[in-house]
Amino acid sequence: MTDAELHTILDTYPDKVAEALGKFKTATVDRERLAAKLYLQIKAEFADDKITVDEIKARVKADEGHYRACLEEIIAESEYTALYEKLLCAKRESGMRTAF
Repeated sequence: MTDAELHTILDTYPDKVAEALGKFKTATVDRERLAAKLYLQIKAEFADDKITVDEIKARVKADEGHYRACLEEIIAESEYTALYEKLLCAKRESGMRTAF
């Protein structure tokens, strides 16, 4: 990594990491809200039937919208992790260059 690349990463990546973390946290909240909404809908739909909590949870996990929300959360987490690791790598390299 050249000095110019290193300075660019150290200057720009903190903002990119913060934005990626925001997207990841938002995706997590969106998934949790959808799961809660589905849980209540399924519980109301089967109010007259004997349905266990485990069956409701299984139906929530089997829902296509919940599945897509989970994938969006995974993608957001992966993007955050990749940017964060690159920033940490640049910080380590910068530290090693100034140590000697």
